[in-house]
Parts: sequence; C-alpha cells; structure tokens
Amino acid sequence: MNLSFRLRHLFGPGGRSEAMRVLLTCPDGPLDTARIADEAGFAKRNVSDVLTSLAKSGVIKAAWAGNERHFTAYRERWALLLGLAGPAEMPSFVSWVHLLPAALEIVIWLDEKSGTAESEYLIASQASRLMDRLNRDLEAADIDLPRRRSAHVTAYLPVFAETSSALLTRLGVAH
Repeated sequence: MNLSFRLRHLFGPGGRSEAMRVLLTCPDGPLDTARIADEAGFAKRNVSDVLTSLAKSGVIKAAWAGNERHFTAYRERWALLLGLAGPAEMPSFVSWVHLLPAALEIVIWLDEKSGTAESEYLIASQASRLMDRLNRDLEAADIDLPRRRSAHVTAYLPVFAETSSALLTRLGVAH
C-alpha cells in the first residue's frame, strides 16, 4: 500500500494525512505553511491548524524563521512507524495537485485536436498558449519548460512534445 493511503488510514482522509505526505516526501524542508497548503491542496488556514496540532503532539517539529513558522517531519521516527528501513526508503515527492490537472488539460486538448483539419501553424500556436496557461502548475510539478521560442511558430511543436514527454515521465507512465 502506498504512503498516501497508509497516512489516510492512520489520520483519515483530509488535511492531516496530506500535510504529513508533503512533509515526509518533500526534499525541500523545512517547509512553511503556504507551501504545505499548496502541495496538499487545502486552504492555508486549515493546514495551519493541522500543523499547529501536529507540532503540539510532537509528531513534527516547528521552528520560527523570521515571521514564519517552518515545519519538519521526524523522518527517522516515521520510517520506523511505517516499517521502513530508514528515511531513504520514503517515496519521492510528486506534486500531484499540480501535475494531474496539467496532465488532464493536455490530454483533453490533444483529444480535441486529433483528426483536426487545422493547420500545423494554428495547432502549434494553440499548443504554445496551452503551455503558457499551464506554466505555474508544470513548474510546481518540477517539469522544466523549454524556453525555445522560434520565429516560426511551428517550431514549438517539438517543445510541446518534449514537455508532454517530461510530464508522462514524471507521472511514471511509459511513453
């Protein structure tokens, strides 16, 4: 059973399990409330309450950095609780809340464009606009967006294919 489901069994579905998933898997720690809330897909206020509760119970560590509280999971303790040999066995972080909506939009767009009679120029232009619209989610999901803008719009299609391929790789889907 994967980590997300195990945490949901432990805490129930909701903010606690998602905040812990982010804290246990994200390599960029310690993390502030805004980052955890964004990656968990919950409101900052709700996540703040969850993190305060978890810190008071001693299952995570909280420290002030300026005017922000930063949180860290006790990965060694959690690895032991989860029956792992150590923190290195924790699954790697995936920004699902950003990755899946971007993937869905690309799939829907590709489905709409299949068999179209539109010119390559028009399709490339629309692909470029789609990627511009998905830029924040793709970057948050750690998908590098090539910045190659050619004078000829159709040159964007290989960039679109490269970005789509990176997204599929991040999803762990063979392509």
